[in-house]
Amino acid sequence: AQELEIERAGLEKGAAEVPGDLREIRDELAKPIPQPKEISSDTLDLELLSRQLAQAQSELNATERFRDELEQRASERAQRRLAIPHERASAKKRLGEIQRENGTVDGRDYSQKISDSATLLIKAEQQFLQQKIPLLDQELRSYDLQRDLLRSQRELTARRLAVAEKRFSSLGKRVSIVRQRVAEERQLQAEAQLRTAASAHPLIKSVAEQNELFATEVTEISDKSALISETKQVVRQRLEWIEQAFAEVRKKVAQVGLTDVIGLRLRTLRFELSRLGGHRQAIDRRRAEMNSIQMRRVVLEDELLALADIPGEAKRRVDQLRNLSSEERGALLKALEPALTKQKNEYLLPLVRNYDLYFDDNLMPMNESELQLVELTDEFRSYIDRLILWVQSTHPLSFQDLAGTWQAFYWLLRPASWVELTGIMIDSLVKNLFLVLLGLGLFITLLVKEKQLIKVLCQAGRQAKREIGARFRHTLTAALISVVTAGVWPALIWIGGWRLGRIEDFSFAIAISAGLQRVALLLFVALLLLKIVRRNGLAEAHFKWSRRIISVLKKNISWLLPVMLPLVFVITALDHQPFEGYRDSLARFAFILTMGVLAFFLYRLFRPRGGLLEPFLSAHRDGWLNRLKVVWFPLIVLTPAVLAVMAAMGYFYSAIRLELGIIYGLLWVLACIVVRALILRWLELARSRLAIEQVRQAAISAQTRQLISSLFTFSLIIGLLLIWREIGRAHV
Repeated sequence: AQELEIERAGLEKGAAEVPGDLREIRDELAKPIPQPKEISSDTLDLELLSRQLAQAQSELNATERFRDELEQRASERAQRRLAIPHERASAKKRLGEIQRENGTVDGRDYSQKISDSATLLIKAEQQFLQQKIPLLDQELRSYDLQRDLLRSQRELTARRLAVAEKRFSSLGKRVSIVRQRVAEERQLQAEAQLRTAASAHPLIKSVAEQNELFATEVTEISDKSALISETKQVVRQRLEWIEQAFAEVRKKVAQVGLTDVIGLRLRTLRFELSRLGGHRQAIDRRRAEMNSIQMRRVVLEDELLALADIPGEAKRRVDQLRNLSSEERGALLKALEPALTKQKNEYLLPLVRNYDLYFDDNLMPMNESELQLVELTDEFRSYIDRLILWVQSTHPLSFQDLAGTWQAFYWLLRPASWVELTGIMIDSLVKNLFLVLLGLGLFITLLVKEKQLIKVLCQAGRQAKREIGARFRHTLTAALISVVTAGVWPALIWIGGWRLGRIEDFSFAIAISAGLQRVALLLFVALLLLKIVRRNGLAEAHFKWSRRIISVLKKNISWLLPVMLPLVFVITALDHQPFEGYRDSLARFAFILTMGVLAFFLYRLFRPRGGLLEPFLSAHRDGWLNRLKVVWFPLIVLTPAVLAVMAAMGYFYSAIRLELGIIYGLLWVLACIVVRALILRWLELARSRLAIEQVRQAAISAQTRQLISSLFTFSLIIGLLLIWREIGRAHV
C-alpha cells in the first residue's frame, strides 16, 4: 500500500508539472531555429579548434543519447498504454470475485466459511486492488496528458540534434582546412630549407630532405582526414536512416500487421539496402590501410625515440663519418643539433600527431560505424526477406506493361550507358594492369591447352574402360579436367561481373554485374554437365551411366543453354536496377518465358517414356516411384508454371525467391549425385584391386552401397533444408 501511495504521488506530481514543461518547450519551439556560432575564417589556432571540435562531439553524443532515451520512453509508454486496460480489467474481475466471496456484492450472501488467515489474505488483496484500480486509471490519464509533452520533447530534441550536427560538421571542416593549410605551409618551409641546404654538408642536407618527405606526408594525411570526415558523415546519415526505417517498419508491422502497402514499402526498402553493398568492400580496403598505418606509426615512434637525446643522436651520426678534423666535427655538431631539433618539433611530432588523429579520430570510428552499418543492413534485409515472401509485390500483369517493356529494353541496351561502362572498365583495367595481364595470360594458356586437356581426358576415359590397369587417379584426372575446361569462360564472365559490382553509385553497372555473375554460374554448371556426358567422359567411362541418360542430358542441355542464359541475364539485371516499372514489365515477361522453357526442359528430362528415369522405371515396375509417376511427374512439370502464374498475379518477388530455391536445390542434388558416383567408382576400383573372393565381394558391395545411399540421402536432405531454411522461416 505504501508503494502504491508513493507511485500515486509521483503520478500526481508529474501530471502537475506537465502544463508548465509543455509551455516552456512550446515557447522554445516558437522561436527561430538557433544557428550555430559562426567560425571566423581568420581562426588558425589548431589547438583551440580541436578543443571546440571535441566539445561539439561531446554535445552531439549527449543529444543523441537523450534522443534515444526519448524514443525508448515513447516505445515503453505505448506498450504500457496498451497493457493498462487489460491489467485494469483483470484487477476489477478479481476484485469482484473477492467481494462475492466476502458477501459484499449487492447485499447478497456469497460468504463462505474460511479460516482467519485466509480471510486476512483476501482482505489484504481486496485493499490492494481497491487502491490499484484508481491508480491504473490515474496512470492512464497521466499517459494521455503527457502525450503532447513527449511529442514536443522529441521535436525539440530533433531540432537541437540538427543544430549540434551542423556545428560539429562546420567545426570538422574548419579543422580540416586549418590542418591542410598548416601542412602546406610546413611543406613550403621544408622545400625552402632544402634549397638553402643544397650547398651544406650532406648530413645537414639529408635532414632537410627528410623534412620535406615528412611535410609531404603530413599534407597527404591531412587530405585523407578531410576526405574521410566527409565519408564518415555520409555513413552516419545512412546508419541513422536505417535505424529509423527499421524501427518504423517494426512498429507498423506490430500495429497493423503485414498489409500489401507495407509489403510494397518493404520491397522498396530492400532495394535501397541493396545499394549499400559498397561499404563491405570499403571495409576490406580500409583494413589493409589500417595495417599499413599501424606499421608506419611504429616506425615514426622509433624515430621519435631516437631523437629523445638530440645531442647523443647528433654525435652518433657524426661519428659515422670518416676523415673529419676536430674543428669540422665541432662545426657539424653545432649545425646538426638545431636541425634535428627543428625536425623533431616542426615535422616529426606534427606527423605523428596527424597519424594519431587520422587513425584514432577518423579511421577507427569510420571503420566501426561502417561495420555497424553493414551488420544492421544485413539484419534489416533478413527481416524484410522473412516478411515479404508471401506479400504481393506488384500489380497483376496487364497490357499496359508492354509499354514499360520497350522502355526497359532501351534502358538495358542504351549505348550511352554501355560507353560509360566501358570507359570505367578500361580505367579499372589500367589501374590493375599487372593482375589483368596475369589473368589474361592464364586465360589464353587454358584456351590454347584446352584441346590437349581434352585428349588427356579421353585417354583417361579409355583407360578407365579397361578392366585391368584402371586407377582412381584416372577418374580424378577426368574430373579435374572437366571442371577446369568448363570453368574458363564462366570464370572470365564472373570476374568481369564482380569487377563491375565494385563500381559505386552507378546503377547500370550494378545491374549488369548481377546479371553476368548469375549467367556465369549457370553457364559453368551447364558446361560441366556437357563435359561429364561427353564421349569418354566421366559419365560414360567412369560412372558407367547408360547411353540413354547421357543422350537425354546432352540433347536437352545443348538446346537449353542458348535459350535460358539471355533470359536469366535480363531477369537478374532488371531485378537489381532502381526502376520498378522495368522490373515489373520486361523482367516479368522474361521470367514467365523462362518458366515455360524450364517446364518444357523438365518434361523432356523426367517423362516416364524417353526420359532419364525410363530404365529405372522399367526395371522396377512394382516400385513406388513407378506407381506414383502420375503424381510426381505433373508436379515437376507444373511447378515452373505455378511460379509463372504467381509472377503474373503480382507475386513476382515471391516467384523469384522460390525459383532460386528450386534452382539451388537442383544444383545441390546434381552435386550429391556426382560425389556419390565418384565414391562408388573409388570403392569399385579398390575392391577389384584387393581381389577378394566373389561371395565376400558381393556382400561388401551390397553393404557399402547401402551405406553410401544412406549418406547420400542424408546429405541431400540436409542441403535442401539449408537452402529452403529462409523460405520456411518466411512462411512461418
